[in-house]
Amino acid sequence: MINKLNHNVAGPATALDELEASEAPERTEVARRQPLRFPLVSAHRIAVLCDGFALPPTARAFRSSELSMVAAWKPDALVVPLNMALLLAGEKLFGDLKLPSVEIAVAVVTRVDDAPLGDHHRDLLWRAFQVPIFEMLASWDGSVIARECEVHDGLHVDRDVAVPTLRDEELLLTHLNDSTAPVVLARTGFSAELEHGHCDCGEDSPRLHRLTALRQSVTA
Repeated sequence: MINKLNHNVAGPATALDELEASEAPERTEVARRQPLRFPLVSAHRIAVLCDGFALPPTARAFRSSELSMVAAWKPDALVVPLNMALLLAGEKLFGDLKLPSVEIAVAVVTRVDDAPLGDHHRDLLWRAFQVPIFEMLASWDGSVIARECEVHDGLHVDRDVAVPTLRDEELLLTHLNDSTAPVVLARTGFSAELEHGHCDCGEDSPRLHRLTALRQSVTA
């Protein structure tokens, strides 16, 4: 499966095969806000604790310092960066945080220049919230390029924003969010598996599986 992309993807990825990989760009702010696409339509009050989204009427943005306001608003779902999600999970397990209204799901935003969502993270978040956990993978500028679907079968790549490529087991990304300065074949430092074909959720976009920091996979 590791080399499946090089043989099965037509279009933009084929033209990229002749180009050299580039180093990852520096982290920047979100260049263009994206509509929030929550994985479950059953969520009606979504508390969003990170920037970069154009929010639907069902969602409300909060700063990290406004947790008491989050609890008072009684959201049934959360969108939160990984580091904050782990902090909230710890506080909830120790009884320092009360969010009984969160009964639908927690969407965790990770980044290609940070750590992916690991199984140990999912275990901690499940013990704390006891709701389904979904990952949203953001690029270097904070825009979401892949989302975990409702059947938890990998992260579906947004083909309007990014093109994934695998070389020597490393995930490379061509990022199209900024047409004036696109990122072409940037190294991520992650190994991955890439799957194509129809997903049980109804999507047919490429799916990323088993994102792992390369240094971790080498150690293993």
